[in-house]
Amino acid sequence: MGCYVNPKDMKNDKWVTANGKYICDISEYDDVPVYRGLCNNNRLPVILVDNGSFYAAGVCFDEQEYNRFTLSSDPRPRTIYTVDKELLKTVVDVPQYIS
Repeated sequence: MGCYVNPKDMKNDKWVTANGKYICDISEYDDVPVYRGLCNNNRLPVILVDNGSFYAAGVCFDEQEYNRFTLSSDPRPRTIYTVDKELLKTVVDVPQYIS
């Protein structure tokens, strides 16, 4: 895993909720949406992961990355958003991952 939202002027969870479109919370009991179904209108899925003392906001730039973030065996609270690719490029450390 290697592409995360890291804005300079606000916390990543606030940035994602302000700039993303909420899709759903991930539960170990529910099926997650299909990756390709989330990648339309120049958007990518971003998984907001609650690690307790901080949030991680992982950009799912391919299906393999999406599958890693949405494992049903992961007990952490997670929420799926979609975010415009051009906006993402302004707040990630490795914008070349976003095409």
